Amino acid sequence: MLQRLVFLLIVLLIQSSFLFEISSALQEGKTCILNDNCDAGLHCETCLANNNLRPRCSRTQPINPISKVKGLPFNKYAWLTTHNSFARLGQVSKTGSVILAPTNQQDSVTSQLAKPDNRTKINDIIKAIC
Repeated sequence: MLQRLVFLLIVLLIQSSFLFEISSALQEGKTCILNDNCDAGLHCETCLANNNLRPRCSRTQPINPISKVKGLPFNKYAWLTTHNSFARLGQVSKTGSVILAPTNQQDSVTSQLAKPDNRTKINDIIKAIC
């Protein structure tokens, strides 16, 4: 009787650990099936650029164009505005029309500027441009 109870407890513990693993959100870089599987702020996407067809939880991060090519005709505000010029992911057009541009923003401008590490990056970019 005691052995049976111990066995049932062990089985219950193993099953509950599987349920916890399934219900917990996936971290960046982990393979996924749906956006709902990923942690907050992450999206289930494939990266065709590196021939990786397995979808993974990822987050798009903008790059500093000055780090790639020198001498671009950007003023100190151009990068900030062009980088945020496309449709934000999950947003609906204010006019009700269909958004044809591909989505490229996962955060609003305000939320990007509110993050201390982004403020530092943006200040560095502006200093490099000026």
